[in-house]
Amino acid sequence: MVIGEFTKRGIIPLSFNHGMRKRYVVILVILVTLGIYYPSIFGELSTVDDQLLVNSLINQNSIGLKSLFLRHSCYYYRPIVNLTFRFDSRSFFCQPELMHFVNILIHMLNVLLFFFLCTLVLKEKKNRVQEDVFCLPLLTSLFFAIHPLTTEPVNWISGRTDLLACLFCLISFSIFSFSSKKSRWWIDTIAAFFFLLGLLSKEVAISLFAVVVFSTFWKGLPSYTKSLQQRVVRIIPFFIFTIVYVWMRTGFHFSRDSGIKSAIKGAHGAAQIPYWSKIGSLIKALGFYAKKIIWPFPLNFAIVSINRPLCFILGILTLVGVIYLLWKREGKIRFFLLWSFLFIVPALPVAINRMAWTPLAERYLYLPLIGFSIAVGLTITRYPRQSVIIPFILILFGFGIVTTKRNIVWQRNLTLFADTVKKSPNFALAHNEYASALLREGKIDEARREYEIAAKLSGKGSAKALAAVNLAAVDNSTGVSETLEELIRSVKEKKLRLRLMRKLARDINRKILKTDNEAERNELLRMSVLIFEELRKLDKDPFILYRLGQLYLAQGEKQKAQLYFGQACKKSNDYYTEPACKLYNKLSGELAESGQSR
Repeated sequence: MVIGEFTKRGIIPLSFNHGMRKRYVVILVILVTLGIYYPSIFGELSTVDDQLLVNSLINQNSIGLKSLFLRHSCYYYRPIVNLTFRFDSRSFFCQPELMHFVNILIHMLNVLLFFFLCTLVLKEKKNRVQEDVFCLPLLTSLFFAIHPLTTEPVNWISGRTDLLACLFCLISFSIFSFSSKKSRWWIDTIAAFFFLLGLLSKEVAISLFAVVVFSTFWKGLPSYTKSLQQRVVRIIPFFIFTIVYVWMRTGFHFSRDSGIKSAIKGAHGAAQIPYWSKIGSLIKALGFYAKKIIWPFPLNFAIVSINRPLCFILGILTLVGVIYLLWKREGKIRFFLLWSFLFIVPALPVAINRMAWTPLAERYLYLPLIGFSIAVGLTITRYPRQSVIIPFILILFGFGIVTTKRNIVWQRNLTLFADTVKKSPNFALAHNEYASALLREGKIDEARREYEIAAKLSGKGSAKALAAVNLAAVDNSTGVSETLEELIRSVKEKKLRLRLMRKLARDINRKILKTDNEAERNELLRMSVLIFEELRKLDKDPFILYRLGQLYLAQGEKQKAQLYFGQACKKSNDYYTEPACKLYNKLSGELAESGQSR
């Protein structure tokens, strides 16, 4: 009955004229999306976050839903995304191909929802669109589906946050907007619930609240109403679920939420930047994104430098344009351009407050691209078909080629970071990642050169020490451990230190497995012990205790190995718990016999 009510009201657009044609168009959209993104299935795990994510999932203790959803203290709060990653872990043990395929499927669902939304939006126009109800929605949907800016969130497994937030925002807006003629409170509540799911996927979904509010004031939209009382009544469920989200995330103890504090004050030294300087950077970031969504090239995974004067001018023009949109408050094209702006806004604090590894990123334009694409489709309807359809199809063809090539670049860390350092030659961390990728390919001389570049570009601090450690390890330097200690001392911020220690732990473990040189192996073991001892102070994961037991055992230090195996046995409940207990008992017996037991 509920589905029938939704269908009758147009919330779920299951019944259109030319139903057979609709099915063919849907199949075509699916085939094009899957065809373009087919190469992504065979992509490696990115060394930026993806490998750390998979290792964490594989070694993760069982955590209940209450702990997952009621964190009350966090930097990133995205329980829905974490839930899907746990599904990946439990269902297919985080196989990279299947994790990539899940991302592609979510993108495909977004494209289908976008198609239905386009069909409903364009169907409202009293012109030739009614005569051919699927042509323009199809082209507009393909514009979004294969747009080059979608490559980063789809190919990067960690970019699933943007995909899921978009999925729930599209469902929420469609239900709210196209149930407006005979709206009921329970339908608006369902729309608001999907808004909550979007928030639980990524914080950027908060912009949907503003989109919904403006849609009730915007002439020409189905959700527009002259009654202030009705506007308030319809918005109340969204306000309530926003409060629910804040409670789930913080428990109303805002001082505990490092993510909110970083967004306001800044992270990694950004708190010391003057506010007037931040305002200038904000305008430049806005101008950059305004330019990027219109002309997305060049595509770059690590955007660390921009044409500041040009972006400042574009930012000012964008702000003037937004003021004009808010002053007019009518017309669907203007509304969906406002949609793009509102979903860009959450990305601006990231740019000025150093909340991510790069200040700007293409993945932040995934949700804004929804509004921009619909605005493009609506603009086409204003011109004679013969003058716009062929050029638009040529644009789609060009997008298809670029996106396919970009997907192939994303398949391997080697090609991705080779492309990244070419486009961001002064970014030390990109050179470091490229060097690590070269090293895995056995290209030692090239890797050494990239590590040297990273060390020179880093100046002082953690990035320089990280490059120096890697370079020393390549050269089998006897001073590697001392360099590592410098790295540990140089990084003060806990989150950054934890990330660097985990990355080094992965890199060194790979080298331990590959080396046949006993002296080199012993030096790497000493480095690994230093890293895991530091990780033990930063992270309560019992796997660290188990790993320390293994490392000390490999060095012949049985007393320390026994200590850490015993702690891992008591504090863990995972796949390594049983071997930890067995090794503890075995070492206890051996040490008792030799009189060394503690």
